Amino acid sequence: LRPTPQDGDQALAEEIAGDYITNRRIFDGLLKVLAVFDGALQVSAQDGYLLTPNQPAYVRIDDDLWENREGSRLAVVRDADGNVLRLLGGYGSTHLEPVTFWTDPGKLRLAFLLTVLFAITTWLGLWRRLRQQREATTTGRVLSTLALLGIAPFIWMAVLSARVADVQNQSFAEIFADWPPTLVLWIATAATVAVVFAVALAIGLPFAWRRARWNIWRRLHYSAYALCYAFLAVMLINWHAAPQVPGITW
Repeated sequence: LRPTPQDGDQALAEEIAGDYITNRRIFDGLLKVLAVFDGALQVSAQDGYLLTPNQPAYVRIDDDLWENREGSRLAVVRDADGNVLRLLGGYGSTHLEPVTFWTDPGKLRLAFLLTVLFAITTWLGLWRRLRQQREATTTGRVLSTLALLGIAPFIWMAVLSARVADVQNQSFAEIFADWPPTLVLWIATAATVAVVFAVALAIGLPFAWRRARWNIWRRLHYSAYALCYAFLAVMLINWHAAPQVPGITW
């Protein structure tokens, strides 16, 4: 007979539940960012069972040891305070680690999407500024131009990413003959340009509020845009996508 959840197993499962990232990833250098594309693995708790993607439910058979109906086991490793450090399963030398703020792939994706959203809305508002609300100061014109140009790195990344298929069609010998691929280096260079824009927009924040003579909504939009861009820059640096210049390594 298969074991069934006992009293208290739901609470134990909830302690373990969360997002995890595999340790089978690159921890340093430009290619660290590849882990973002793999994403995080979600472990959830339901009715005293542990649920993982593409696997039957796990039931507790011993302290910090769970098993599913196929016989696969999941062991929980904790620190001295009882916090989950990692999950060990049928992954060979690979294990799963709870994501943190700095290892959560979703943070970079969120920062990227928010920044692109504000970059697009900046362009959508251009027609109104040209017709109804022309810039009254040189500072306003400079900051407005800077905000509009902030979309450039994302267009650059999109154009470069469209060429990823060319790399996928190459043999391993061709790829490793020039590693990392030039295309990857140029995408990282575009990310570096994005970091430069983030710094410039952040520097412009006090000028947007004091000297641009914008209305409150435009100041708030610029501020949100600059803060999202700064968040993106921190995430790009954290994942080693930037700074990068062709010919210069980390």
